[in-house]
Amino acid sequence: MIKLEDYIKRSLKERQAHLDLSEDCIERGTTSTTCRGLLAYYLDTTTNTSCKPWVDLCHACNNPKCSNPKHLYWGTRSENMQDLINSGFKYQGNKGEKNPYYKVKPWNNPMNIVGYDTGESWIKAELIYKELVLNGWNFSKYGQGYNYLMKHYNVVQGVARTMVKMFKEGWNPLQDKDYQKFLSNFNK
Repeated sequence: MIKLEDYIKRSLKERQAHLDLSEDCIERGTTSTTCRGLLAYYLDTTTNTSCKPWVDLCHACNNPKCSNPKHLYWGTRSENMQDLINSGFKYQGNKGEKNPYYKVKPWNNPMNIVGYDTGESWIKAELIYKELVLNGWNFSKYGQGYNYLMKHYNVVQGVARTMVKMFKEGWNPLQDKDYQKFLSNFNK
């Protein structure tokens, strides 16, 4: 077994040698955590937690829902971002109303496809709302709340922070028609 810390030091060409994009994507609704384990198994690498902040699971196919190990590779954050740019995605860097995604719901924001499992995290909002918010959970009383969501619900950090903010502002995923539409499309 190869330590991921050592594997990531290989050249990009070496780390992508197993890729075969002539094969179809495999979409099984898995999470990035599951795909990390799958890729580690496929490439006989470890997934040491000390590497997670700086080693991304990259999708050479630019399909964040794909779990085909022949489409996945270990990469740096900059390599992952370069893949996104090469896919044709354009981010303006504007804030507020000048941002083209200003009124886009966070679970539909194209910026969320940058190597994170935001879809898998957002589908948990309804469950979290039912289990915590409806039962009187006070996010302020127990700290910022997002650490709890990350640990107990396996929600990625950015989504946890946004979700807590939205809950504090009174967001109810059970009554949000856009969110319900997202859920029905995600579960197809």
